[in-house]
Amino acid sequence: SASTVGHGLSSAPTWIFAKRYSDIYSWVIYTTAMTGSYYMSIDAGGMAPDASMWNNTNSTSSVFSVGTGAQTNAGTILAYCWANVEGYIKSGKYEGNGNADGTFVYTGFRPAFIICKSIDSATSWQMFDDKRVGYNVDNNSFLVDTQVAEVTTDMIDIVSNGFKLRIATDPNIAETYIYLAMAE
Repeated sequence: SASTVGHGLSSAPTWIFAKRYSDIYSWVIYTTAMTGSYYMSIDAGGMAPDASMWNNTNSTSSVFSVGTGAQTNAGTILAYCWANVEGYIKSGKYEGNGNADGTFVYTGFRPAFIICKSIDSATSWQMFDDKRVGYNVDNNSFLVDTQVAEVTTDMIDIVSNGFKLRIATDPNIAETYIYLAMAE
């Protein structure tokens, strides 16, 4: 049956990474940016419908709710939960425009870390930070779901109130992307 899990936040989670680590299951992601009974996996393509994975219509400021699926409701589960906090953490979605003068994503703070993924296709999860190179436009990317080394192609500018895509390809093709951004 569905279960609730305490999360320790002061509001309902807007982003959850969960992993059943007693078996070979993938990390699964829940975000309020995706509507309905959908989830994403770190090592799989786009989003997938599965009403058994999450039951977050019952999530509150003290618990999140999982469905009956084995990846989130059996064995030992590790979950990392975030809620949007003005000036510190922001998750949501943006539309790529497929243009080198790319989409601007407003977060309300200067991100130190960004992870994003298209929900429309099997492109890779991309992670950016302001530490490794630390200047625009050369914020290198890691492809989370591959074993490829750091990608040095110029893709984004990290600015005082969000991030600006600077590439016509992924993570800015004309698709919908989910993202999680954190300040220092």
